[in-house]
Amino acid sequence: MRAQSCAAVATFRKTLAIAVVCTMGMCRLGSVQAKDVDRIGSESQTLARVFAAWKARQESVKSLHFAWEYRLAFPKGYRFPESPVVGGLKAPGIHIESDGVHDTLPTSEFWVEGADRFRDDFTLVGYSESNDWKPSERFSLTTNGAKHTCSKLLIGSPRPQVVVWKDDTPTRSRDPQIAARSNDLAPLLLTFRPFRRASGWNPERCRLVSESELVGETRCITIQMDDYTHSERCWVDPDRDYVIVKWEKRQQHGLPSVSVAIDYQNDKVHGWIPVRWTRELPGLAADATGKAEAEVTRYAVNEPVPASTFAPEFPPGTAIADLSVQPIPPKGAAAHKPAKVRRKPAYDPFAEPLKDLEAALKTAKGQNKRVLIDIGANWCGDCLALAEVFHTNAEVTAALKPGFVLVLIDFENPIGQQIYERYNPNHRSRGIPHFVVLDSDGTLLKSEASEFAVGHYDIPNLKAFIAKWSASK
Repeated sequence: MRAQSCAAVATFRKTLAIAVVCTMGMCRLGSVQAKDVDRIGSESQTLARVFAAWKARQESVKSLHFAWEYRLAFPKGYRFPESPVVGGLKAPGIHIESDGVHDTLPTSEFWVEGADRFRDDFTLVGYSESNDWKPSERFSLTTNGAKHTCSKLLIGSPRPQVVVWKDDTPTRSRDPQIAARSNDLAPLLLTFRPFRRASGWNPERCRLVSESELVGETRCITIQMDDYTHSERCWVDPDRDYVIVKWEKRQQHGLPSVSVAIDYQNDKVHGWIPVRWTRELPGLAADATGKAEAEVTRYAVNEPVPASTFAPEFPPGTAIADLSVQPIPPKGAAAHKPAKVRRKPAYDPFAEPLKDLEAALKTAKGQNKRVLIDIGANWCGDCLALAEVFHTNAEVTAALKPGFVLVLIDFENPIGQQIYERYNPNHRSRGIPHFVVLDSDGTLLKSEASEFAVGHYDIPNLKAFIAKWSASK
């Protein structure tokens, strides 16, 4: 039987051969052992050292001003998505049919003072299929406390278009360039403002993934944060004051992942300073990926910043749309739509599924159990509700423990969809969350969409399903 189980895993690896996004949700249902307490304590100390170094750097850097240029390269066959791949570039749906294109975007500048004053200036360049790169607008995004200002000046126009909003404004600027810039600025914000109020790292949502993982030749500490709309992971170099040398963000709703590698130089006064960062730019074609490399051209740390930097003034006659005073009211059903319940992601986008599945089958074999796979997505309310039931409902936990090892697989990942198709032959049962029951040798026993949700999960029916397919019956 052991050979049969190994053969099942080998077949699984050969069929997919790449990682599936999943997590071993309940592989460890037993009591907490002393060694677990020691491990948890060690992890807490490691995280405490990292966060202490981040906090010290954030507090020591009172102000900063960086300027950089983005060098872009896109290969033949690259197809731009509708949303910007980097802030400052507009090329929705353009398909590159030449041997590849290269360009350098105009200089970007970024200022920070204190904890809640930021300014980001950049030029929007439009790219056309005739290989024409044309600057069209100059953006200036300012945050001064709770007030946000977006100024767009058309090239050749005397007056900008201005939108103002506040943190508590229901309707804000929806310009896609603003959303794209958050990824462009990540290396600076992660280095100098990792705990910024709006969208920084929250230690309460972080966990230690590894204390020793190689990034190139650098041995790093790996930390993950799971937020409501995405998950982030960073690789930290303990030998360079815990700077982040690599950062990744996995998003929901089909948005592309973001991966940034960061290079530093040691400033004698201010310590490690990011001077270059590189991003892979996924397009709509899976076999063609672009690249963006930012090169810092100048920087200043802890030098005086004029107050006017964060309080922009505009020429007389400028039209200013102040959404904090006159918000745009929602229309139709959106005006009466109840607020959604916010749940943290349950399906870990960074997990290593084949290792998890192999471990699950090994555990199931050794404990005479079966494997229950829950296929879902972090944007699916029923999926998150079900995952919450699995982890917090005492009755369900007690029912699972004797006969199952639970694995969660992210349906949104393309390979997660392949798993879904593999265990759902002929599309006999559609929809998520989806249950798959495997025997400990990998044999498929059951595959069906979960139908236990009617506003909330029907616990008796869920327990009945578990009892019917449990190895302990």
